[in-house]
Amino acid sequence: MTKIFNLLFKVALCIIVFSLFVNTVPFVKHVSAYLGDVAFSLGDTKQAVIGETSLVVEVADTENARKKGLSGRSPLDTYEGLFFVFDTTGVNGIWMKDMNFPIDIIWFNDHKEVVYIEQNVLPDSFPEVFGTSVNSKFVLEVPSGFVKVNRIKKGDLFTLL
Repeated sequence: MTKIFNLLFKVALCIIVFSLFVNTVPFVKHVSAYLGDVAFSLGDTKQAVIGETSLVVEVADTENARKKGLSGRSPLDTYEGLFFVFDTTGVNGIWMKDMNFPIDIIWFNDHKEVVYIEQNVLPDSFPEVFGTSVNSKFVLEVPSGFVKVNRIKKGDLFTLL
């Protein structure tokens, strides 16, 4: 009887530990990137669609958030991005200051229509500023290769859900 009790106890303990692990993974993933001693997460995220591709984005709609961008962060997952909302429409440049991974950068007009794309922008390109002479209001940073794999092109629309 004791052996059966011990076996049931071990099985129950394994189930509890597994359950804790499974429920903790999203939290750990959310805070797995670090900047100094401060944990970073994608923050408040929203579902989005570009062209026919769904992704999760953090919205950078303050000056500090836009200035910080993805600097010092761990690489994005395949379908994650940082969506910049600028105060005014104009020539909005992006740099790779303190970046740790390459990205694709997508610029959008006031109607959230793709107007320009830079692919595979490398961290060591800093202090170069990337952009277009075409006015933009929004910019999306995604992992390098995202544009090619998902066939993103000029004219595609971006929608926050």
